Amino acid sequence: MPKTDFEMRGNLSKKDDKFILFWEKNLNFNNNDSKNNNKFILHDGPPYANGDLHLGHSVNKVLKDIVIRHNLLLGKDVEWKLGWDTHGLPIEIAVLKKGFLKKDQQNDKLFLSVYYKFALDQVKRQQDQFRKFALYTDFKEKYLTLNKFYEVKELEIFFDMFNKGFVYRDFKPVYWSWSSNTALAEAEVEYKKIKEEAIYVPFKLKNEDLYFVIWTTTPWSLTANVAIAFNKKIEYVISEFKNKKIVIAKNLIGLLSKKWEQELKVIKNIDLNKYLNQELINPLNNNKSILIIGDHVTTDDGTGLVHTAGGHGLDDYLIVKKNNLPIIVVINQIGKMINSGKYDDLFYQKANKEIIADLIKNNNLIAKEIIEHSIPIDWRTKEPLIYRATKQWFVSIHKIKKELINELNNVGWYPDWGKNRLSKMIENREDWCISRQRIWGVPIPIIYDQNGNVIKSLKLQQNILNLFKKEGKIGWYKKDLKDILPKEIKYHQNMKKETDILDVWFDSGSSHNFVLGNNQADLYLEGNDQYRGWFNSSLITSFIKNGRAPYKNIFTHGFVVDNNNNKMSKSLNNGISPIDIVDKNGIDILRLWIVENDYFSNLKYSHEILNQVTIDYRKIRNTIRFLLGNLNDFEKNYIVKEKELSFISKMIFDELKKSQLKINQNNQNYNYYFKVKEIINQLNTGAISYYLDYVKDIVYIEGKDSKKRTESQYILKQIFDYIIYNFASIIPVTIEEAYQSFWNDDNISIFKTKYPNFILTPIIDTDDKTWSEFNLIKSEVNKEIEKLRLNKIISRSQEAKINLWLPNNLKRFNKKELKDWLMVGEIEIKIDLKLKISAEKFIEGIKCARCWKLFNKKEISFDICKNCKKIIDDNY
Repeated sequence: MPKTDFEMRGNLSKKDDKFILFWEKNLNFNNNDSKNNNKFILHDGPPYANGDLHLGHSVNKVLKDIVIRHNLLLGKDVEWKLGWDTHGLPIEIAVLKKGFLKKDQQNDKLFLSVYYKFALDQVKRQQDQFRKFALYTDFKEKYLTLNKFYEVKELEIFFDMFNKGFVYRDFKPVYWSWSSNTALAEAEVEYKKIKEEAIYVPFKLKNEDLYFVIWTTTPWSLTANVAIAFNKKIEYVISEFKNKKIVIAKNLIGLLSKKWEQELKVIKNIDLNKYLNQELINPLNNNKSILIIGDHVTTDDGTGLVHTAGGHGLDDYLIVKKNNLPIIVVINQIGKMINSGKYDDLFYQKANKEIIADLIKNNNLIAKEIIEHSIPIDWRTKEPLIYRATKQWFVSIHKIKKELINELNNVGWYPDWGKNRLSKMIENREDWCISRQRIWGVPIPIIYDQNGNVIKSLKLQQNILNLFKKEGKIGWYKKDLKDILPKEIKYHQNMKKETDILDVWFDSGSSHNFVLGNNQADLYLEGNDQYRGWFNSSLITSFIKNGRAPYKNIFTHGFVVDNNNNKMSKSLNNGISPIDIVDKNGIDILRLWIVENDYFSNLKYSHEILNQVTIDYRKIRNTIRFLLGNLNDFEKNYIVKEKELSFISKMIFDELKKSQLKINQNNQNYNYYFKVKEIINQLNTGAISYYLDYVKDIVYIEGKDSKKRTESQYILKQIFDYIIYNFASIIPVTIEEAYQSFWNDDNISIFKTKYPNFILTPIIDTDDKTWSEFNLIKSEVNKEIEKLRLNKIISRSQEAKINLWLPNNLKRFNKKELKDWLMVGEIEIKIDLKLKISAEKFIEGIKCARCWKLFNKKEISFDICKNCKKIIDDNY
């Protein structure tokens, strides 16, 4: 009878620590054989070191661990070093909120050590939580962006880009966060739909009673206006509105008539080229505005004429610069108005209201409307952003856009739409603003001479790198400038160090230089928000430095949502801690939930969903327990030549291999969701489910050393291997427990072995139709048996007699085989044109007292069947 110490109940939460400690003690996570060319490198994108982990963290790290363990079992040397992003504004804000620094100390370089300690504490906190996820990695071997040696590798990239002419400084509009008091890059920008007022404002031609009407959603920017732009390809007309002759685009007449609630009629067409460079009057402040040409002007909204303020829009900036017009900035770093007369010192949103009121008061407003549109917001503070011209450092993207996009052809994409998504983002992105007006980050390593020009010197760059190697960023602030200069450069008291720091995306985007060196990672695996973030910045830095992407493949997953498809977060009161799930259910339940989701899209979580996962886990565990119980007396290394297997054994083994072929294909495409689905189906309704039911009579009844029982145990061992090796990377705690139980040795690990041959290269010998044809018969027979059960005619299949009409293509199955395989009392077979089945009670059947099967009277002797009598005679 079955015998095993593998418990029916998992009690996983009590076992997790035991196996995590066992792996940390017995597995060498960095056992990389330099002679082994079969390596797999997964480069870890650094999560931000601030706060407790959420479910998204668990999804990301568990998927990475599954990939790593799978490649380990393939016999590869695996490399996976965890990393943390440890600079940036969130840490500055957290330090302030928690009272570690006062407001007036926040930007004082003397207190950098406070940020440093806080970041390290956050890393330790998250590391302890990550450890609960049972990850195959050495937590002692991690990388942090605040590490001075990491900073050196980051600055090497900066200098390389600078020396190649990709880094430059310019005064132009960038996304500016008044709430964070810094410039932002596109990767730090989110979008939010809002409703706000838009206004239509007439600019009068200086020497003529003609008004050029513009439309804007930023009334405050009228104080920075220097021009009105038109497009030569658009047809313009003169119309009349409330006794004013106005100029607008002809194809907008109908739409504006509805919006302004007055029918507008075309008086005549107007050629605006004749008015080029003529002076208009800004109705808000009577300042001069010039009529210019702008190819960016469209009739998608507005009037076909565009109000132009070069200090507060990139298109505006380019056209203003082209026309040698002044660039005026009217908002300061904290969002208050400057250079705007009576509106100075007002917060820009309050200035909007006063400007609209003044325009109405002076009869200078054509109309206003409420519109709904998307605005850029700060990804951290969620407050609106403005375009604001400031001096910033940039990486030139336009120089290499085509090359970057072409390089994506050399990358594998999972899912495949990722390539198009990243291509579009690169195609549409502007030059990368890499400077930040903050304190906690890597300083931009630039020194200006006494005239404000950048000092370009390779020796100076090397001195700076040496300084960072010794002291890190602290040294940059503490060391006197004159002590950094090489002998060839004479010190001047008006020389200055750059005070800005590098964008945190430049930090993380340089990680390949520290972790990979000159190698390419086999895989980058992150959430699908990283197309605009880490994948993007890493591609740019690596391509400029090394001429290629830092990754061979990209695999992305979605976000965690609730049953209503709402993103899960603490702010929405629907956030769930993965640590709470692990502490209650064990890590294997959480890991199984992740792969039972189609994670290429968003992952749904609820208590009901987790309960279903638990049911699936019990099925897996109970199946393993059944297998271990019936393999307890099996000769562990027993091998049967496949050609010597019985037909049923060969058929089941080949079904395992067919299933494994599907699994292997899904493994190659990182489709672990379909892999798990395939195995669960096998356990519930497939060949495994059938065979485990069928084989009970053999392993319980046949003689211990009989060929039939030993062969059946051999097939059970293949099923056991199929389950434990395919689930090893997914539910490692359970599988390690099962593996040690099978070998009765608590000191061994499945993760020191490789996939068996039939897992790696399944070869199928039998006709592909064998199982499907038998399964067709079995399915139809089971339907008839179920009818008898429901009508309470029989209680089990052995009490049924089956009448079977087989067509010629199913004649391969004989009566004796089918009776045995279908587990029925009796069967009669006839030949017909198509498959037909009927079932009845096996009335004349007599039950064997030993095996409980039903037989004809002549097959029973002394209450037992002939087969049981032979087994008893041979073994007792």
